[in-house]
Amino acid sequence: MSPLAVSPLPESSGDSEDFNVTSETPAVAKNLEPLALFIQNIATEQRKRQLCNFFSMCDGATNSLTMYNMELPQIRKKDKCFETNFQKSKIRERIGQQDKSNEQAFNVDQSSENDWNKQVAIHVILRNFALFMESTIRAIRFMN
Repeated sequence: MSPLAVSPLPESSGDSEDFNVTSETPAVAKNLEPLALFIQNIATEQRKRQLCNFFSMCDGATNSLTMYNMELPQIRKKDKCFETNFQKSKIRERIGQQDKSNEQAFNVDQSSENDWNKQVAIHVILRNFALFMESTIRAIRFMN
């Protein structure tokens, strides 16, 4: 195996004084959009494959799954994550929170007893991840 060169990661916590000072977009940020699109496409394809293989919904109709509207934790404007002087501790707290009503559905040990619940949880996670990546792509375009 060949050794890999490791470089330190830049400060990205938001606590840095020069967070909004730079006006030019770094070259790395310009290359993030294709990566985000690629990840979103993978999540969307996995969701379609799961719908077709397990739920036999190959035509894309997911009407029977709309009643399973488990919400994953999301960052909203009230969490103050979109402001220029955002609060890192508040954001971490919000991301770390999980709705207690959905906790059982996302617990692999308990949901493995019922394959249907497990597959519904997978569907919800893939759906919400694809939506998250869609928002990420918009944010990257806004940054550029």
